[in-house]
Amino acid sequence: MVRGTNVEAGTPVARCPPHRSLWPNRLIGDEQLPEDSERNPDGTLKSWPSWLIADKPSPTGRYTFSIWRLWKKNDALLESGLLGPVKLIPAQRFEFRN
Repeated sequence: MVRGTNVEAGTPVARCPPHRSLWPNRLIGDEQLPEDSERNPDGTLKSWPSWLIADKPSPTGRYTFSIWRLWKKNDALLESGLLGPVKLIPAQRFEFRN
């Protein structure tokens, strides 16, 4: 079962959060934000950023940190998420009463 799924009696619809994505897509998304570390021209890290050493969040709002930039801001996002059709098969039958 997907955590956060909302299923109500008489409603044949399950709602799942739409933000299920692949890690490369998150990295590409973070590339849209300003740089938060010093980099060499090939994308490798010059030195550890002080915010990382201090165990603080990125000052530019990035969610990820990598010592090598493998993806660029204009790279295409990878297909991800729930690729339909999705079929829910119950492992146990429940009776709902109003």
